[in-house]
Amino acid sequence: MRQQFAGQSASYRAQYPNARFEIVELDASPIGRIITDRTPEALLVIDIALDVPCRNRGIGTALMRRVIGEAYAAGLPVRLSVFASNSAARRFYLCLGFKAVGSSEINTTLEWREPPYSEERMR
Repeated sequence: MRQQFAGQSASYRAQYPNARFEIVELDASPIGRIITDRTPEALLVIDIALDVPCRNRGIGTALMRRVIGEAYAAGLPVRLSVFASNSAARRFYLCLGFKAVGSSEINTTLEWREPPYSEERMR
């Protein structure tokens, strides 16, 4: 598993040299990671992973809301890809307001964009 992690991390660092690699902690214990890369066009979520016992507790939602908040403040969309077969991940992101913007047999590309202002909202 360490070898797989090292290989994946090296691949991410080669593809995204400016990416932020962050450890997610709960009660001072590491429970996951999130890798993001802020480009001029979008804030990319490259990878997000939480230990199984820590899932479905709102932690992933809080992490993604933080990412969305950062993108919103910068006027950027958030983009990510999920495996086409991962229906749970797609549902999670769709509930957060992401929309499918592309797909292949392997991946679905999702994007969150700031909702456009309407006349009603501006009043």
